[in-house]
Amino acid sequence: LKIKKPINYQKALEYENEELVARAMKGEWVPASLLDRLNHGRVENGVPVLVPPVHEYEDDKANMAELRKHASEDFKYHRDFAYKILAEVVTKTPEEKEELLQKIKKSIPDEAAKEKTAEDLGRWFGKYMKDNGYLIDGGHPLLLKQMFMKAFPVITNDQEVTSENLDQSFLRFIAISNNYLAYPSQPSYVTAFAESVVSS
Repeated sequence: LKIKKPINYQKALEYENEELVARAMKGEWVPASLLDRLNHGRVENGVPVLVPPVHEYEDDKANMAELRKHASEDFKYHRDFAYKILAEVVTKTPEEKEELLQKIKKSIPDEAAKEKTAEDLGRWFGKYMKDNGYLIDGGHPLLLKQMFMKAFPVITNDQEVTSENLDQSFLRFIAISNNYLAYPSQPSYVTAFAESVVSS
């Protein structure tokens, strides 16, 4: 009896663009619309979404200018896509909404993967802050925490997507995206840290 080799869903599936997936997984910038379209197809097919790894800050430094260059267009795409999905969600019957939720839950990463992403992002942000002058005098941890909370206001405190928090989560994400887009010249993520004023 031949045992089937488990599918690695963090690689391109047979019907996906291998070059696009490879670039995303290496930490290179790829258009948010293309990556989102790929993952939307995965959700519809009931398979895990592609989640590019965080990578080490040192490895990302070569790509920082490219990430900054496309930040506004990516914010706008995600905001507009959230509008589109919200418009569809609010017209669904409870049964249709539940069907959508089950698809989402089947495709999003498990808790262990989320925890790893959180830890990797924490290390990345810490190194970013150190490399960009926020710790030049030793740092002010309370101030930096306050800046983070201003830059990243609460979307939801729930730990899973539910029919009760789905609409509100989209609305909060849209509000946060609109806040970032309110600054016509957003030279770097330092601006997001320092000037975002969406309250939680």
